[in-house]
Amino acid sequence: MASRVKISASQTCVVMYVDMVDFTKITCRISSSDKLRLFCETFINTISDVASLQGAIIVKTGGDSIISYFPETTDSVKKSSLEEMLNSGLEILNARSVLNFRLQSAGLPTVSYRVSADYGKHEIVKDSNGETVDLYSPTMCICSKINRLAPSNNMVIGGDLHEIVKSLSGLSIRSYGEYKVDEKRAYPIFIVSKRLETDYLQNQLPGVYV
Repeated sequence: MASRVKISASQTCVVMYVDMVDFTKITCRISSSDKLRLFCETFINTISDVASLQGAIIVKTGGDSIISYFPETTDSVKKSSLEEMLNSGLEILNARSVLNFRLQSAGLPTVSYRVSADYGKHEIVKDSNGETVDLYSPTMCICSKINRLAPSNNMVIGGDLHEIVKSLSGLSIRSYGEYKVDEKRAYPIFIVSKRLETDYLQNQLPGVYV
């Protein structure tokens, strides 16, 4: 009998999506099945460990992606949880040096990736053991779409999340264009960094402005 799932409840919180750049091209260079498994395991486990330490719950992983959500961000006025979530995304980016050292040590290709996050209402899918196995929501779909528009090794957030974090200190949150939902609607995107990185981003990333 097939395993059954239940869409048990709704929750409004932040969801985060981490996606590797050029996964297909990279994995085509890995001929051994053992090496391919080690490559995917190293990426998923390294990123998941960092996210979990910052309060994220890992929902789903693919060979090239990790989806998580932050239950502590349900209260959108709790600024400390929101700041921890954003710092989690930046810590995931910082973990790239450790990740690539592990990959190189195993004779595997190094990687780049993108981080995206947004705030909204999600339907929580749980298995028969009560474990969260998926999230369904327009926010989750948008989060994956805006990820593709982010520069490699950077973090972007959607407009709904921007509205509740734009006043946070210690972070630089700057406009980075729009995602075209359809012919009539566009959704704003913002790039997040530590304030010390602002000057570098302005020089390196076209379209980043106050």
